[in-house]
Amino acid sequence: CILGSATPSLESWTNVTRGRYERIDLARRVHGGDPPPIQIVDMRRELAETKRPVLFSRVLDDALRETLKRGEQSILFLNRRGYSPVLWCQACATTLTCESCAVPMNFHKGHGRLVCHTCCAERVPPKECPSCTAPSLRYLGTGSERVEDVLRKLHPTARVGRMDSDTMLRREDYETTLEAFGRGDLDVLVGTQMIAKGLDFPRVTLVGVVSADATLHLPDFRAAERTFQLLSQVAGRAGRGELAGRILVQTYSVEHPAIVQAARHDFETFAGLEGEARAELGYPPFGKLIRVVIEDEEESRALGEGERLGEALFEKFATTGVMVLGPAPAPLAKVRDRFRFHLLLKASEGASLAEPRAMLVAAAARAARPRVTIDVDPVSMM
Repeated sequence: CILGSATPSLESWTNVTRGRYERIDLARRVHGGDPPPIQIVDMRRELAETKRPVLFSRVLDDALRETLKRGEQSILFLNRRGYSPVLWCQACATTLTCESCAVPMNFHKGHGRLVCHTCCAERVPPKECPSCTAPSLRYLGTGSERVEDVLRKLHPTARVGRMDSDTMLRREDYETTLEAFGRGDLDVLVGTQMIAKGLDFPRVTLVGVVSADATLHLPDFRAAERTFQLLSQVAGRAGRGELAGRILVQTYSVEHPAIVQAARHDFETFAGLEGEARAELGYPPFGKLIRVVIEDEEESRALGEGERLGEALFEKFATTGVMVLGPAPAPLAKVRDRFRFHLLLKASEGASLAEPRAMLVAAAARAARPRVTIDVDPVSMM
């Protein structure tokens, strides 16, 4: 079995350092040459100098202008779709959320609708705040649709395409857009994660990461790792031919190791720093983890079952080195009218979670309500 990646998971990397996997390095790119330089753009300084939040820094805007002038191509990456992720009332500070899910509704300008990205519910944007009736609603934040919109206004002669799950509804849409970009019919390609890897266009000389913070501060212990991987992958889209490439990463977190080490193309240093943090907190691959999600249409029922499970697990396994955390509201605390709480079971590498898992499986099988989901070594904490 051969596992191949420019950005391996921390679990795979730990298996390499411990000798369980043999490491084989590809020391150079397919077409030769060095990886393109990555420049970090401090958006805090941009905000201080311009006195207002901007989508494109002056550095990125100038780079786009120069790339268009040379007849070369650019890619703009933002891992968030829609136009604006938040509709907020300036009068009472209320955020408009989905009625069925505890998440803000995203504004999609093309459809003129607010959309819940969790349950897909839609509604017409209100003209007044539902809480205080003040006509002071404001769209906050940025999605890929807004990036495309602002780009067209700043550079009206540029031929722009967008690739996200809103525009790529069929396989033919995906192929048509990529073929147009490959022929040179598009100057700039705006997109989400689906353009981060696998694309090989020799005339792409500029990649702009509009906001590296979009995935960095999620309530998930793998957030930094995923941010590093995304930045490294999208950076590899530039300079793949004879033309030199340039990467610009806009961020408010210029000192974060995921940003700094991605800019240096230094996976080993990042893996070392991230590994130290994981080991200190007992997270995989330096500890074992089980996540238990309890959900029900009645909040009290879900919470009550979570408390009963948590107490039973604590009483039986506290002296065995198994740490029981929770219950606490899940990051997505309500989805499709079901309230969600979660428990975490953590154990050191030498300990076993087989017995707690068996106890949880039995508890989940006792009744259909509330629903109990057991996730061993969870990939996502959301």
